Amino acid sequence: MIQAGNEVICLDNYLTGRRKNIKHLLGHPNFELARHDVIDPIKLEVDRIYNLACPASPVHY
Repeated sequence: MIQAGNEVICLDNYLTGRRKNIKHLLGHPNFELARHDVIDPIKLEVDRIYNLACPASPVHY
């Protein structure tokens, strides 16, 4: 869950993920979703980056 005072920007290209996986966060005021592939450059001012984009299965490589 997003803690008070923290903002989260989620980047996802939906290669292996689904929008329904984060459905519970979509209405949260501190959560922003952008359809974006991390191989393309993007400029954001952030304090931390968590890369959770690695597919766990080689069939997606």
